[in-house]
Amino acid sequence: MRFTPARFDIALSDRGWFTKVDNIDAATLKIEFVWPASVVAVARRAGRARHFLKLFRADGDAVAQEPTQAGSSGVDLDPAWVGSPLVLEVGAAMQGLADRAIDSKLATAPRAIVAGVGTSGFDKTEAMALDTARSAVAALTLTGRPGSPRLSLFAERADASTLLWQALLPGEHDLALLPQAALDVEWAGALEQLRAMGEGVDGLPERLRLDVESDAPCEVRFDALALALQADFELLNAPHAIGFDGDRVQSQALDLSLPVGAAAQPLRVTGRLAAGSQLAAGSSPASAQNLGALLDADRAALQPVELAAPVALAGIAFDWLALSNDLKLRIRMLADGGGRPGARVLATATQTFETAQAARLVARWPAVDLQAQTVWIEATPLAGAGLWPFDEASAAATGWTETKGSEPQRDALPRALRLQFLDAGNEDATARPVAVVLDGHVLTPTLPPGRFEFDIPASLLPLLATHPLVFEASVRAGVTIESARLRIAV
Repeated sequence: MRFTPARFDIALSDRGWFTKVDNIDAATLKIEFVWPASVVAVARRAGRARHFLKLFRADGDAVAQEPTQAGSSGVDLDPAWVGSPLVLEVGAAMQGLADRAIDSKLATAPRAIVAGVGTSGFDKTEAMALDTARSAVAALTLTGRPGSPRLSLFAERADASTLLWQALLPGEHDLALLPQAALDVEWAGALEQLRAMGEGVDGLPERLRLDVESDAPCEVRFDALALALQADFELLNAPHAIGFDGDRVQSQALDLSLPVGAAAQPLRVTGRLAAGSQLAAGSSPASAQNLGALLDADRAALQPVELAAPVALAGIAFDWLALSNDLKLRIRMLADGGGRPGARVLATATQTFETAQAARLVARWPAVDLQAQTVWIEATPLAGAGLWPFDEASAAATGWTETKGSEPQRDALPRALRLQFLDAGNEDATARPVAVVLDGHVLTPTLPPGRFEFDIPASLLPLLATHPLVFEASVRAGVTIESARLRIAV
């Protein structure tokens, strides 16, 4: 917004500017101002003659005997009048006199000069018999420069208003531009407040109010006024899970519908992928059962495993029956300490899994070269809970579950926990590719294991009206598409 000096006519009936306009007599007006302003002229009514003027100062009901200055209606005062109240005496109509400023000598000139007849001096009663002061004066012409211009943005409800943002330039200016920075920068904090209000109990306010203020009269113009909308639309009502068995090349389609008439930016798709033995939550392992060791943040499991030959171990894979949405699990491989876990840690992995349903999980660590020996697997949930199934083919085990606390309690495991070691030669088997295609356009040749995100360019979005989004895989894998978020700019 551009604040500049202003010159404007204010009608005497405007109570926004004048508190009182009283007739002292037919030719004299007493004008009291609401706001301090510079009077640069006394406007005349269109089609009316100019009139001689005298301007007096007043203090209460007392009016000065001598005019402070004189002039004529429709011509700028020299100097401008500043002060309230103003006592304005309207003299005779001017005829045959050029439009020019009138000084105090002309105001008392012979009537032959003023009205073209007679020789007497200025006779306001006779002159005003033809016209009253109020009918001769249309308005006062005021001027001013921006004084501490400011803008204030409010969130307004029926019962209250909240200040969201304010911009201020202190002092007097010939030109002031507000806001000084780009509006999206200036209003960033205000928009965040609105976002928070929208998520609150009362919701968004009824309207936004922009107050434009100055301590002195001035003109304000919108240099530019533009409203832009940016909105995010979620195209999925719920996460969408698809699975591949790995026996052949398979394609799974996902239909996405765009809002009608959307001027869209790229569509962001996010989700997670588990391939091979690390299947995503929701793709149940074939051998899942409901018999196993119950583990939670207070109970860990320890189990010995015999290594029959030298091997390079890089982790373990294991089935898990979820009892919580998330699981943070620490797996340690310990050396044997004479029929019990030893103090030496051979490998460790701490991982977080999303485990809303049964799943086959993988815990990895840097490959460790081991000779044939007995090692111990220790599983400790740091958060979450679940059931680690037993291996039905195993004989009685020598492992146990252990309750934490000042007096740990051990409960023997009836069977061995089912697990599979990952050796260094096959540890990357879970990272095989899953491609995403839209009408022959390859959006990503391979999704990374774990969390992923990719964009569908805006130029390809019209294809979604007639073609689904296709996921292709030739490996055993599970894909969960969690979000398809469209940003629209208008």
